Amino acid sequence: MKEKEIKILQAKDADLKHILFVDKATFGADEKASLTEGLIKDDTAQPVITFLAFDDHNAVGYATFANAKVDGWHQSDHVSIMAPLAVIPEHQDSDIYQLLMEEGVKKLKQIGTEMVFTYGDPEYYKQLGFVPEAESFGFAPPSALAGKDHEKWMVQALSIKGLSKNVGSVICSKYMNKAEFWRI
Repeated sequence: MKEKEIKILQAKDADLKHILFVDKATFGADEKASLTEGLIKDDTAQPVITFLAFDDHNAVGYATFANAKVDGWHQSDHVSIMAPLAVIPEHQDSDIYQLLMEEGVKKLKQIGTEMVFTYGDPEYYKQLGFVPEAESFGFAPPSALAGKDHEKWMVQALSIKGLSKNVGSVICSKYMNKAEFWRI
């Protein structure tokens, strides 16, 4: 697959059908799709920024970045959680994951986000710029991840300011703070 065939666009409200299509094609269950839809509609997660990957006019992947907070930081400090990230099975060997992450990071930097967190396979997410064991840098995971594999809780600094404020528990949105959201 050639990179130029894939277009990455910031999703709008009308694009929810594309996100749900990718969820169902990737995860094979309505449960995961309804989790994504719930996150997008959660006022405590705003702003939620989603990027969609299209092959011609077909949605083939997306990445969602939801607002979060760090306990003890000022309200003017911004962090985000990247979840979910999905690409339909027939496109998973392409560079779509990387393209989605690049667009997401570019947008997050534009709006002043200092750190982005995620939870997943450390070997994979290291390729996207994440550092495993965010807790070892002073960022405890959201309460929904308490007791989970520490190496899967990861961080990516988007600014020097983010690196210098490395202490506190990450507080995610109400909807994202459900254990079923974090099942891998």
